[in-house]
Amino acid sequence: MRSPSPDDPQSMQAPTVVLARRDETTLHLTVVGELDTLSINRLREHADRALAECRPTTVALDLDGVPFLDAAAAIQLRRLYHRVADAGGRLSVTAAQPFAWWLLNAFTLTPTCPPHDTYRLQSEPGS
Repeated sequence: MRSPSPDDPQSMQAPTVVLARRDETTLHLTVVGELDTLSINRLREHADRALAECRPTTVALDLDGVPFLDAAAAIQLRRLYHRVADAGGRLSVTAAQPFAWWLLNAFTLTPTCPPHDTYRLQSEPGS
């Protein structure tokens, strides 16, 4: 593993944190930090472990603390949606920043697990 360098902006990024809590029927996953090709694995590991330990009827995914989400992460979120559905549950994105909503819509994730009826496919924020 390489040591962080102040000249390398990627090495200075805050790590992605996934907080998980359960109640009787819901697994709540809160993500803080960027979700990209590397950090999406941390979310997948938390979700897989939780799904193996219990069979929640709902997985509530809070992405409001995610300032950046890339296409690789959106694809993995789509796969997570299918794993939850195959286990008999439902994935619901409960919160996200505007760009994340836009990207999730572009990957047709939110129409299959809509958290709110008010979010529809929109132009990219800032365009």
